[in-house]
Amino acid sequence: MNVEDLKAIWDQDYDNIVYIAQEAAQPLRGWARIEQYYQSVTNPGTLSLSETGN
Repeated sequence: MNVEDLKAIWDQDYDNIVYIAQEAAQPLRGWARIEQYYQSVTNPGTLSLSETGN
């Protein structure tokens, strides 16, 4: 999986961006949170998906 390609499909200027990852306890709100999620995809163990951070 190419994380940069995945990030490129998002409108990073959209204020109310939300991503609902199937394995996450809560929706991921905001670009910074979504970026953290993608970092966790490439570096397992760096983010707990049960943390909402919203």
